[in-house]
Amino acid sequence: MNNTHYLLATDRESYIGAADNFQDDSLDFVLVDGRHHRNTCAVKAVSKVKTGGVIVLDNANRFLPSNSHSPNSRTYETGPASDEWQHFLDLVKDWRRIWTSNGVSDTAFFIKVS
Repeated sequence: MNNTHYLLATDRESYIGAADNFQDDSLDFVLVDGRHHRNTCAVKAVSKVKTGGVIVLDNANRFLPSNSHSPNSRTYETGPASDEWQHFLDLVKDWRRIWTSNGVSDTAFFIKVS
């Protein structure tokens, strides 16, 4: 398989800079998961995903408002966890969104439709 790239970034700079290894509109799938700086990575991923591509955000309920009943969830009243998360929501506002939950944590899929 020559069309898959797995990047393990163990420090802040390489973690945040991972998206810079890819051209805009070139990726089919981006998984945003990690201990820190998810907001920056999520924002950077938006321009990298091609039409029909997907950004998957693990533990989305901790960062984005929803109706989730999972622990530590953001509500629409509390809003996103930061201004950068609001910026991410603004960037993907026209994308298709699928929100899943197992009652403990949530995963959101953002599909670029145009």
